[in-house]
Amino acid sequence: DRWLWQRIPNAADDCQRMAYVLSAYNGGLGWVYKRQRLSPQPAVCLRATCHINPGITAAAQAENQHYPLAILQQHQPIYRTWGPGLCNG
Repeated sequence: DRWLWQRIPNAADDCQRMAYVLSAYNGGLGWVYKRQRLSPQPAVCLRATCHINPGITAAAQAENQHYPLAILQQHQPIYRTWGPGLCNG
C-alpha cells in the first residue's frame, strides 16, 4: 500500500488518498488514473470519482467502487483504538 500511496499524490486529503490506494490495490493503479482523468473532481474518490467506470465490466466496477467504502467506513471504525484512522466521521 505504501508503493501505491506514493503514486497517488493528488488527493483532497489523506482519507481520499487512502480511498484511491484501496481502489488501486483492489482493481489496479491504471484504472485509478483513468478515473481521475475522467472526473470533474479528480482529487476526491469517495462519492465523486470512484463511481466512474473507466471501461471495466459492471461487476468489477461495482466491487471496486464498494471496496474503499467497505474498508474506510465499515472496517476502519472497528479498529479505532489501533490509531487515529484516516476517515473520521
